[in-house]
Amino acid sequence: MPVERIDAKSRKSFLEGFTAQHRGWLITVEMISADGEREVVIDDLPLENVRADDGTIEIVAETTAHRIDDVTDLLVDRVQGDAIESVRIAAPSGETILSFRTVIPPELVDGIA
Repeated sequence: MPVERIDAKSRKSFLEGFTAQHRGWLITVEMISADGEREVVIDDLPLENVRADDGTIEIVAETTAHRIDDVTDLLVDRVQGDAIESVRIAAPSGETILSFRTVIPPELVDGIA
């Protein structure tokens, strides 16, 4: 599976495009703390927004929000050509993984989700 690293300067524009392309898609967000403890913080809810601001990334699905401070890395796992399987956000507190219920190239569902 190809992994794309999004540099700090490109995070905001990447996440704006990501949100526009995937708004309404069902997502799960899992937090893996630095000591390995796992917690699902968003479970199968439609994506509203993902935004970056000064080292912070916030994921919003319906009325639930998850904020990651002091982001050190943003990685995109791709499959089936250009389809995104997950977005991984690294920070000193651990790793946050945003994944979709179904992995499919966005151009195949334009206007459906």
